[in-house]
Amino acid sequence: IDTEFYRVAAWVQLGKCYAEGKGIEQNVSKALELWEMAGEKNNTEAQNKLSYIYFYGPEGQVQIDYTKAVYWMRKLVRTVEGQQQQSREEKDNTTILSSSIAWAYNNLAMCLVQGLGCNNNNEDTALNKKEAFRLFHSLASSDDTDYIAHGNVGCCYLYGEGVEHNLTSALQYLTHGAEGGSDDAQYNLGNYYSDYTND
Repeated sequence: IDTEFYRVAAWVQLGKCYAEGKGIEQNVSKALELWEMAGEKNNTEAQNKLSYIYFYGPEGQVQIDYTKAVYWMRKLVRTVEGQQQQSREEKDNTTILSSSIAWAYNNLAMCLVQGLGCNNNNEDTALNKKEAFRLFHSLASSDDTDYIAHGNVGCCYLYGEGVEHNLTSALQYLTHGAEGGSDDAQYNLGNYYSDYTND
C-alpha cells in the first residue's frame, strides 16, 4: 500500500473541509497550508486548486497573487508532463489533460505572454514567450476542438511571439480557431488578411 499517496490525498480532502467549513470551523489559511503541502508532493488536484485561488482570489478569501499562481501552474504543468512521459514509457496513451488542467496550461501561457507573476527582463521575456508557445501548442495538439488554443498558436506564428514568424502556419491555426468560434482567432485572422494579403 502506498501510504504516502493516501496521506497526501488526505491533506487535500482536509483542506477542502477547512476551505468550505464542512465539519470544522472555516479556515482558508489552514486549507492553503494543507494544499501547499500536497502540492509540493506533486498532487495535481492541490496544485490546480492553488493555481486557481491565487489567480482569481475567489470571493475575496485570498488576495490575487500572480507570482504564486504562476509558481503553482508551473509545478502543475511539470507534474502532468512527468505523468505523460511515464504513460508513454508504459505505452499507455490515456489522455491526461482534463479541462481544469488545460485551464492551467492556458492561463500560465497567458501570464508568461503578458509578464504577470514572472521576471520581465529581456532575456526572461523571450524565454517566457517560448514557453507560452510550447504550452499553447501542447493544448492545440492534444485537443483539435480547443479552438482558443489553436487561435493562440496562430497568433504566435503571426506575430513571431515565442516562435519564428510563419504566415502559412499562422493562417492554418487561425482559420481552424476562427471556424471553431474563437473571437481572438477571428480578430487575428482579420489582421492576417488586412496586413499580409492584397485582397
